[in-house]
Amino acid sequence: MPSVYCNYCGKAIVKKLQNKQKRYQHHFCDGKCYGRWKSEYLHSIGHWSGEANPYYGKKYTEEEKQLIGKLVKQALSNPQWRAEQSTRGKQNMENPAYVAKLRRATKRLWQNPEYRARVIAKVKEAMTEEQKEKRRKATKEMWQNPEYRDKVITNVMISLNKKPNRQEKHLAGILNRYFPNTYEYTGDGKLIIGGMVPDFANINGKKALIELFGDYWHSPEVKDGWKDSELGKVMAYNALGYRCLVIWEHELKEEQAVVAKVKQFIKGGLK
Repeated sequence: MPSVYCNYCGKAIVKKLQNKQKRYQHHFCDGKCYGRWKSEYLHSIGHWSGEANPYYGKKYTEEEKQLIGKLVKQALSNPQWRAEQSTRGKQNMENPAYVAKLRRATKRLWQNPEYRARVIAKVKEAMTEEQKEKRRKATKEMWQNPEYRDKVITNVMISLNKKPNRQEKHLAGILNRYFPNTYEYTGDGKLIIGGMVPDFANINGKKALIELFGDYWHSPEVKDGWKDSELGKVMAYNALGYRCLVIWEHELKEEQAVVAKVKQFIKGGLK
């Protein structure tokens, strides 16, 4: 019976793979266990942070760069290696702690103006006009996929942590007082319909929506396209099987007029 156990996964091993760093008397099942153990150990002692990193400030020669590039190409040409990296990446992204750490690190880097400018410049420099056009085309095709579009919008709304503004709170108060348990605020991305985020939605099974239009943002001088007009928004929702009522910001000054408008909408008198 084997008496040696892997110092990473704890499995009993027959063929010992001794750690290459002789000062550590450890044994591992294979190179994968050794690599994972080494990574976790070095991170635990802060070996990879800042100037403690053995590669901190190191500049590769052109010969070293070519060699690294060759090794990377060889690895990418191996389907098994790509599959393993993909699986590992998915597992990492399912770990909340890892995702939170990645976000913090990315945000910290992106807040550095020099780093941000350098990255943007390199991306622009590296992409040819043909690649840019190909990327625009691919993005447009993906955006036409409702599932992809709604997923992106949902993630954006979650990241923005959108809260109702003063006018939306005012309208929500009117709806709650005169039409309790009928409409709820969905402007935070809780509901997405055809790539659009309605401000209020009926919660009693009816396909009825209420949009609050700001006087400035939906004015003819500022609005972005026909869909941002009152008629355009109503027809866009109608095409998807929803009735929509638009209430303007200035209408909130006359509460009873808003109540009457909503009542007529509920009865079906307004589209």
